Amino acid sequence: MPTLCTHLFDYAAAETVPVTACNLCGALPPFQPVADVDRYGFPVRIVQCGACGLRFQDPQLSADATCAFYAAAYRPLVSAYHGHPITAETIEAEQAEYATQVVDGLYPWLTEWHTSILDIGGSTGVVADAVRQIGRVRGRPMTVTVLDPSPEELAHAAARGCQTVHGLIEDADGLAPRYDVVLLCQTVDHLRDIAGTLARIRGLLSPHGLLYVDLLDTTDGPYKLDHPYALVPRTMVAYLTRAGFTLLSRRRTEDRHVAYVVIPGRHSRPRAL
Repeated sequence: MPTLCTHLFDYAAAETVPVTACNLCGALPPFQPVADVDRYGFPVRIVQCGACGLRFQDPQLSADATCAFYAAAYRPLVSAYHGHPITAETIEAEQAEYATQVVDGLYPWLTEWHTSILDIGGSTGVVADAVRQIGRVRGRPMTVTVLDPSPEELAHAAARGCQTVHGLIEDADGLAPRYDVVLLCQTVDHLRDIAGTLARIRGLLSPHGLLYVDLLDTTDGPYKLDHPYALVPRTMVAYLTRAGFTLLSRRRTEDRHVAYVVIPGRHSRPRAL
């Protein structure tokens, strides 16, 4: 059984904020308690919205506390939990195989109109670079921008020829007005404001743009401090629909992730899932 790692982050001293409304449907408290501890052993309170079924942390880390957590504690915490170091180098190796899943999911939908990529939480740029290779194979260049809170991982992305933006999507500056492909890979669960982020992504996408997003299906847990929202396929589809996206495809992977490719706008006859 993994070792508890609560000594690596002082959760009791971290600033938290209460949830005043459900992020998905806007319902007001009170919310139904579900759990009071996460997989690391932190006393994280998980609740469920009675109106839409979304499960989430209440209270949640504040914006400043979230930045401090990712800057100093996240990688050591996950490394200790899994029992081996997780660094920029190990992430590159692990994401190489994962990148093939993303490419397989996007390949049928990419056209000559898709020439710019934004990878939110893109880490070392392995996944975005793999998607860029599709354009190279088809004889058209694709530019890549990687947004991530880790300077070390962004340095690896820059070495791949990616443009880089340091920060979190909720408050990042320096992004272009439009992108043709936005990747939200193994990242949506980490967001502080999923509804707001999806709305911003919809504004960043070109009219013919594609969004690739995948979630860890937490129907049977686990709850994690680094996942403010415990998503399941039903709540993810509700998020995408409310944000004004139409689903093109959905696929489940062996590692309990469910991936979606969506387009901006509502279409009367979307492709069957």
